[in-house]
Amino acid sequence: MAMFLRLGLRTGSMAVAAAGLTKVTAFPIQHKPFLHCDEDGTKSVRTLQRTRSSVVERSRSGKVDKQDTVLFVAYKKKYGDKKKIQLTLTDVRALLADVGLKHEILANRIFKCMDDDDSGTVDFQEMSAFCNLLAKGTEEDKFKFLFNACDVSDSGNIDIGEMRTMIKEMALTCHELYPEWSMVRTEVDADLWAHMDSDVVAQLYANRLAHDVFVQADKDKSGGLSLKEFIFWAKRGGKTVEAFFELFPIFSVFL
Repeated sequence: MAMFLRLGLRTGSMAVAAAGLTKVTAFPIQHKPFLHCDEDGTKSVRTLQRTRSSVVERSRSGKVDKQDTVLFVAYKKKYGDKKKIQLTLTDVRALLADVGLKHEILANRIFKCMDDDDSGTVDFQEMSAFCNLLAKGTEEDKFKFLFNACDVSDSGNIDIGEMRTMIKEMALTCHELYPEWSMVRTEVDADLWAHMDSDVVAQLYANRLAHDVFVQADKDKSGGLSLKEFIFWAKRGGKTVEAFFELFPIFSVFL
């Protein structure tokens, strides 16, 4: 089967990606042409559409709640109204797989963020709190969630290796869930990465984006990002911030 290196316009925005976690009616957004690159190296330009939700407006209006998230719907479908159930990591992985999140490291980090008391299980209250965060948490609350998701070692700091790992996981998930989303952004990328499989391309993409993030966000050049540095960088905005946060529409599978 031909391998596709999809070259598209950046489609996410920090606000939508960070808050893009509620079930809303979507509307089509027209985008510029993208590049389709086959195994034989031939390229053809095509057009695409991508849907962008009105989540920011709905979130600010207070019209969303945990019941609006697909994750909570999936939980209720599988476990009903049982409020005393304790979900293990295996249970949560299976639940996340049901809504499209199948990569192990990503699922593990989401479980860790859910397990607020570090008990090793997730109860109904923790699931409810997490879904409420997705639906109507503040911008800063969501930045903290994203920081904790990337802090794979739970050290309180993100090193560049952890950043590469999470970007790669998210890029592969976006690649699988959104056919129009692209890791390849330029003709040069398409030429350099032709004939490579998606795992290799995702690693190259992650290495480059992680480098750019640390150049901008690691102000003290310590080799690690603190929560304060991460939030300051995220709020400042810019092309690198948008490139990073556009990965987080993967969480729209919760919608």
